[in-house]
Amino acid sequence: MARKTASAGAADPRARVVDAAFRIAARDGWVAVDAAAIARSLKLTQAEVTRLVPDRAALLVALNDKVDGEVVAGLDPDLLREPPRDRLFETLMRRFELLEPYREGLRTLNAECRSDPLLASMLAAGLLLSMRRMLEVAGLGGTPWTMLIHVKALTAIWVYTARTWFADDTEDRARTMAVLDRALERAEGLARSIGLIRSPAR
Repeated sequence: MARKTASAGAADPRARVVDAAFRIAARDGWVAVDAAAIARSLKLTQAEVTRLVPDRAALLVALNDKVDGEVVAGLDPDLLREPPRDRLFETLMRRFELLEPYREGLRTLNAECRSDPLLASMLAAGLLLSMRRMLEVAGLGGTPWTMLIHVKALTAIWVYTARTWFADDTEDRARTMAVLDRALERAEGLARSIGLIRSPAR
C-alpha cells in the first residue's frame, strides 16, 4: 500500500493545524495539545489557531473530515461491483492507510481516553459518524434502524482492528489486514444468522 505523508494537503491552513496537533500528541501526549503549543509549532498566533480549529473536539472533527474526504475522493468506482465484505475491507484499509501519518498521535489519544471520559465521548461520536460515512462510501445503506446496527457493528470492528494497527510493525500492515478480514467475516456470518443479510442462493 502506498503511504501518505502528513504534509499532503499542507497548503490547507486547517489541515496544517491538524498535522501540527498530532505531531505534538505523538511527541508529548494529547494532554500537551493546545492552541499555544500549536501556535508555537506553526509560528502563528493563538487567535489564528483557534479561528481555524477552536478546541480539541474540533481537531478530531477536522481530522475525520480530512481523512474521510480523502477516502471518498480516492474511491475506485469498480469497488462497488465487489461483494459487500470486500467493499468494506478495502474502504477501511484505505482509511487506516490515510491515518498512518497520525498513528502515533492517535495511539496517545487512545491511551488517554481510558482516563478521560469526555475525551472518550468526543472520540466515539466522531468515530460513529466516520463509520457511517464508510458504509455510504462502500454503497451500503439501509433503513434508519438497520443503518444504526451496521454503524455500531462497523465501529466495533474498527476499534477492535485499531488495537492491532497501533502495534502493527509489518511493512504492509499485514497483521492489521488479517484481523480486519477475520472480523468482517465473523460479522457477516452473524448478520446472516440473524437475517440482517441473506445467504447467497445455492
